[in-house]
Amino acid sequence: TRAVIDGRYKLLSTLGPAADADLLFDLDADPNERVDPRTAEPDTAAQLREQLLTWRETSTAAKP
Repeated sequence: TRAVIDGRYKLLSTLGPAADADLLFDLDADPNERVDPRTAEPDTAAQLREQLLTWRETSTAAKP
């Protein structure tokens, strides 16, 4: 599982083919990460997932 934080949002993802397995959290509204607002914030989730995919493609970090 990989994570990206951008401003108030955090996305957890396995970076698998199914984005519906991702988890999005609004750290300002939900610091304990209990509510996943992906359905209310689909553009935010997609943007953060794209950031993770770009990072994976350009990173020299070990890939699972």
